[in-house]
Amino acid sequence: MKRALRSSSAAPPWSRSTSNTPIQAAGRGLFHTQERFCNRYLSEAEELIRKLHPEDDSNIQDAQGLERQLGLLLYRVKIGQPRSEGF
Repeated sequence: MKRALRSSSAAPPWSRSTSNTPIQAAGRGLFHTQERFCNRYLSEAEELIRKLHPEDDSNIQDAQGLERQLGLLLYRVKIGQPRSEGF
């Protein structure tokens, strides 16, 4: 006996949404952890920007190193959350 072919409009079994599966919960947890890391990187980048451009016009020691750290932090945010509001 031949099996009937599934119509193309039916959703495949893996795309059917079920409420609160362990995988969805893990995905949400991962998303929130990544979001916290990116927010921390943004706050660290803001501190470095303040160090690079002090209000009292004092000399900056190791400006090139600070710029490198700043660039790495911003790159991490770009990779982790390219559409971040703080970015």
